[in-house]
Amino acid sequence: MSTSIDAYNKSAQQFADTYESLSTEQILPALREILRQSTTSVLDIGAGSGRDAAWMAQQGFHVVAVEPAEQLLAEAIKRHGDAGIEWLSDCLPELSRTRALGYRFDFILLSAVWMHVPPEQRSEAFDNIVELLKPGGRVLFTLRHGPSPSDRPMFEVSVEELESLARRHFAVVSRSSDESKDDQLGQASVWWEQALVSLPAADSSYLELH
Repeated sequence: MSTSIDAYNKSAQQFADTYESLSTEQILPALREILRQSTTSVLDIGAGSGRDAAWMAQQGFHVVAVEPAEQLLAEAIKRHGDAGIEWLSDCLPELSRTRALGYRFDFILLSAVWMHVPPEQRSEAFDNIVELLKPGGRVLFTLRHGPSPSDRPMFEVSVEELESLARRHFAVVSRSSDESKDDQLGQASVWWEQALVSLPAADSSYLELH
């Protein structure tokens, strides 16, 4: 992921301006309803400009926002530093600093992130994400499909892959009712879908199948 992180650092202000040109409710129309379901604590992994973290904080949730590109993180803090968010520099797949906090979350957001994680790192990444969830917690993935930009390598993603990773944790994956949509920034041949991973409430959900 280092090449992509370098690209986000190099053009942090430009990326932040682009992200802030659309609202959270435009990009994630189902998010408000998802968060109504027994949510108090939220983790935003790959928080970018802080747009979504700030929106969730405004809804009254305790939000931790994680971003690996330190210049982009600085932009997020500059734009949303008064939103009551706990900011952190950290990176998938390890999420070592986030895990060291000792928190567990009701809800985790990975918006426009999973395609940056190389396939060989996704099992570790998924396991570490699940470790950060409370029993009954949920993770919303937005999955990008289409060609990669020249400066940011991206890998193929699928709901089927998430289902395979989720089974080891007895988790259920559901697609958004709006299963796919074109890129709202007008990127040619790029489209998105959303998948919600839900853990069962019992602690036994964290035992893996062998």
